[in-house]
Amino acid sequence: MLRSHANSRLHIPGDFIGLNVATSEDPACDDYVMSCVSELGIRALRLDFTYASFGSFQERLIRRVLADGLSVMLHLVTPADEAQRLAFDRNARERWRAFIVRVFDAYGSSVESFEIGSTPNRRRWSGYGIRGYVAAWQIASDIAAGRNLKLCGPNVTDFEPLYNLALLAMMRRRGIQPAGHTDNLFVERAIEPEAYDPRIAGRLLGKALRFDLERKARVLARISAIFGIGETVCAHVSWSGRRIARIQNAIEEKQADYLVRYLMLAAASGALSRVYWGPMIGNREGLIDDGTEEYPATPRVALFDRVFGNVASYKKRPAYFALRNVVRTLHGSQFAGWRVRGDAYVAEFKQSDGTIVHAAWTRDRRVSRLSRFYRDDDLRLARGLDREGRYLDRLPCVISERPMFLTWPAGARVGERPDRSESLAEFTSDRVSNVASVPGYQFVPVSIAGWRGTIALRDGDDFDQRLEQLRPDALDRMREVRVLRDARNRVWVVDDPDTNVKLVIKRSPLRTLPNARSGARLAWNNSSEMIRRGINTPAPIAYFEPRARGARGQCYFVCEFVENAFSARHAFNSFRDGAEKHEGFDKSDVFDVIAIFLRKMHLRGVFHGDLSAGNLLMRPDAAGGLQIFVIDTARAICRIGPLSKRERMLDLMRLCHPLDANNRELLAEAYCRDPEARLPRWRNAALAYYDFKHYLKNASRQFRPRR
Repeated sequence: MLRSHANSRLHIPGDFIGLNVATSEDPACDDYVMSCVSELGIRALRLDFTYASFGSFQERLIRRVLADGLSVMLHLVTPADEAQRLAFDRNARERWRAFIVRVFDAYGSSVESFEIGSTPNRRRWSGYGIRGYVAAWQIASDIAAGRNLKLCGPNVTDFEPLYNLALLAMMRRRGIQPAGHTDNLFVERAIEPEAYDPRIAGRLLGKALRFDLERKARVLARISAIFGIGETVCAHVSWSGRRIARIQNAIEEKQADYLVRYLMLAAASGALSRVYWGPMIGNREGLIDDGTEEYPATPRVALFDRVFGNVASYKKRPAYFALRNVVRTLHGSQFAGWRVRGDAYVAEFKQSDGTIVHAAWTRDRRVSRLSRFYRDDDLRLARGLDREGRYLDRLPCVISERPMFLTWPAGARVGERPDRSESLAEFTSDRVSNVASVPGYQFVPVSIAGWRGTIALRDGDDFDQRLEQLRPDALDRMREVRVLRDARNRVWVVDDPDTNVKLVIKRSPLRTLPNARSGARLAWNNSSEMIRRGINTPAPIAYFEPRARGARGQCYFVCEFVENAFSARHAFNSFRDGAEKHEGFDKSDVFDVIAIFLRKMHLRGVFHGDLSAGNLLMRPDAAGGLQIFVIDTARAICRIGPLSKRERMLDLMRLCHPLDANNRELLAEAYCRDPEARLPRWRNAALAYYDFKHYLKNASRQFRPRR
């Protein structure tokens, strides 16, 4: 479905994107910060200023910024212990009054605006309660009267509009409402910028209310309009690497993806006058990694008054270069509308020189073929750029969760491709299969000759040729190198006709229930999700299942073959028989590596469900250690958050079955070394139960009648 936007031809200001900056005691840090600001093309900065800032490195940076002619929002912050006293302590109010007078006298004529106070809805961060915040605002407003100063607030964090309404209503009753409405519009808790917020009325009702970033921004803008405030500003937004790490492995890549997607949505909403990204430098959220593990006691959203580390150790993350490209794309452009189909988004902008730029991306785990949006003639004229603004040698086949950009010269007319089937490889539903985000690869969903599925395509590969190599009838004709299983499911190894690696092909009967997902698709989806979460599994290459609903037949899953590997079952059998080494590796080392792998898998929400010892493969790595891969993933369940003790035990009791009691205890102890990955107290009973269940299963086979 295509949709246009109510704010078509919306002008994006040349200072729409701002940046939260700070410095350190080292004057070289000032030079570094200003060099980065210039490289990024940023003209609006937000700096925090508190009681101890006068005469410090913070004031040194402010003077440097103002001397360079940049626009400044000065965020005036009460120390947390002082903020707690403002509601009832006259001396605390007098200290705040003296501070405000001194700041206004020093900078009232040179900064663009002052933001008063910090995160009043997070008392444990800032120290403010509602009464204390309004008291601070009253004092600042009284002093600003007659000075022609622009005061902004109330600096609510996250999307909690009841706080905005309550605070602004109290200010209006006192005749001291702000000139600018600020909010730290995070959407981290929704994970993706486009997702509906699950914290609003729960996951199910939250979807019905449809509170995504765009709607949140418009609600805040509507609140501004209710109180007669002319602008709404997002004063602080970033993505914490720690939050991303809960379910994904490519932390810095996702920070860059989300930055681009957030800013495109925020600009196109037409609801925000400016978005300040930041912090610029920081180990968790920064565009630049400070190279330390230090983090301030007060979160940076409430107070960002200094940076840590040495300039020599600073490293620019992908998000830094992505921001530079977004600034070049957005500032001074016109937003011309949306093209949206399913989970794929294309935002169209027209730059001041007439160049047409389309920013294109999908939700996480999704892809969409470019040919769904564009006519072939338009694609031939387009130039592609990656997320950081580097030109691509050729356009990819698909739009993915990693944003890309398409450009056309001034005067070009880029039409919309109507919804229609494509002859060779029709795109299947956005929600049929999940894909991982792997540099150098595209994952292309296809439907051809009664089959549907997805294939992995390396950048530069010819799509039609690769599809011919991997289609089901071609898979059946490939020369077998080795047969791994030949029963209800047939598994064999072949040489990849296009690379030097070997492939594993698994052919299995298709479930006969209507709308049931095939084992091949489940294996593909779970393997892709494990790769996303940093869990080693053989790289998925393709899957195919019959296209017709309720069809009978076979389905195919293709993945890379793990060379030079041995299974945990072989190692466990050796240890059970008394060996202290297997394939040159000490038993304790093998148990430690397996325990670390399992803890990571379980803490990232992956429940395998069929974790026999044969489904863990191990091989030596280049450093002389062991690398582990998990296979047979069709039954796996991937969720957000760590597994329960029961689920961990269900995986572990299957894995431990070949071991004797003493070695099981050694493996369980290795697993439990991390306090976050405990096992239940009844673990020995669970192991005994599984042994008994396995015994009964084997015994029953002896009494089955022979055919």
